[in-house]
Amino acid sequence: STFYRYYPDIYELWAEIEEDCFIDLISRINLPDARDPKVFFSDLFDAINVNQILTPTALQHADSSMLIPKIMEHYKRVAFAIWQTNQPELSKRQLEYRFSILLGALTATVQEWIQNGMKDSSDAIAEMMKELGFWGLFEE
Repeated sequence: STFYRYYPDIYELWAEIEEDCFIDLISRINLPDARDPKVFFSDLFDAINVNQILTPTALQHADSSMLIPKIMEHYKRVAFAIWQTNQPELSKRQLEYRFSILLGALTATVQEWIQNGMKDSSDAIAEMMKELGFWGLFEE
């Protein structure tokens, strides 16, 4: 069949779809302005919202999707810089743990938002995430 001419199996097709989603999402996030966590989260939720068919499908099962971790890897440097500025006594290990907490919280929030039909605005979710402050992760 034509399908197998381009993809050895359905998993290869899914990997390509996920990679296309990643490229689209990351192109919509303004990382130079991401020092304010709300800007980053707002851009991320806006990007997910723009492609309401493909992106939620790719993120629906975030436990098996590498999409959020790949996006967050681009933000890691910025998050570390914020934390090191606000709390210079933090060790590399503490920064890594904080980033793991952030990644888990974001993954769960994205899943919850999608499962609820993405009814809340991107800005409302981004503001909520910033207000939570991840237990002081972004607090000065």
